[in-house]
Amino acid sequence: MLRSATFPFFLLLVIALLASVSSVLSRQSTKCSPKILLFTKTAGYRHDAIPTAVKTITDLGSGRLTPSALDSSVSTATWTTVNSEDETDFEDRAYLNQFDAIVFAFTTDVDPPGVGTILTDAGVANFMSYIEAGGNFVGIHSSTNTLYASPAYGRLAGGFFSYHAGSQKVSLKAIGSSHPATSKLPNPFNIKEEMYHLRSNPRLLPSPAHVILTNATAYPDPGGTHREGKPQPLAWWREGGLLDVNSTALGGDLDGQSNYTGGAGRSFVTTLGHEIATWSNDAFQGHIMGAIAWTIMST
Repeated sequence: MLRSATFPFFLLLVIALLASVSSVLSRQSTKCSPKILLFTKTAGYRHDAIPTAVKTITDLGSGRLTPSALDSSVSTATWTTVNSEDETDFEDRAYLNQFDAIVFAFTTDVDPPGVGTILTDAGVANFMSYIEAGGNFVGIHSSTNTLYASPAYGRLAGGFFSYHAGSQKVSLKAIGSSHPATSKLPNPFNIKEEMYHLRSNPRLLPSPAHVILTNATAYPDPGGTHREGKPQPLAWWREGGLLDVNSTALGGDLDGQSNYTGGAGRSFVTTLGHEIATWSNDAFQGHIMGAIAWTIMST
């Protein structure tokens, strides 16, 4: 039996030991936590939803925000978000290597290329090298409206933006139910959104896009050039061969820069997110968390 004088010392020793173990586990958890670079620089149109999107993505990754419409496979996912609009981050390949995924959210350029762009040629080269080495990519809303001078980026994203119908109330539907970004979406998923069209069909890439979200009903559309195929791709995922180019034309915009090939990582693109209010939608938050978590789960 411990003497009364010894017991407090023993208790303090146990508390100190438990605190030490907790500190080590906490550091290990922090060290192992995935990290994403959330890039929101714009050279063209700038969306009002950017600050809200940054906060939402940061809160989803930290666990401060947990949507109820969330696939169980990603319910415990966490990540650290580093938000940047500094193109010089891409001038340092070693800096990019620390991230489990690079997320382009609301990025925009000006077309024709050369009028305005978010990255220098060196920055694009480092970005593509990161992807070639197995890095992952997530594109949100206007990510396809970016880096028009880089066909390799177009292949990574799945295609380049053509035009969109005006923001309006639309009904969307998931194609299949196995992907964590769409498995918990209501059917139909009613939302106010811009409906994006592309200049080429992402399904025709050497690493074909798996389209998992499309429109459920017709909607007013002013019309324009679009070659994205049917059903209309509004969100899609790809894995492996992210930069590979066909021996035949992919639609013009995606040809060229064939020195960038491969890319064993994952790519997820969603064209949703235009409206500020959308980022408070529980189902949409589950969509975004499922997309990012699925992408970084490959690392």
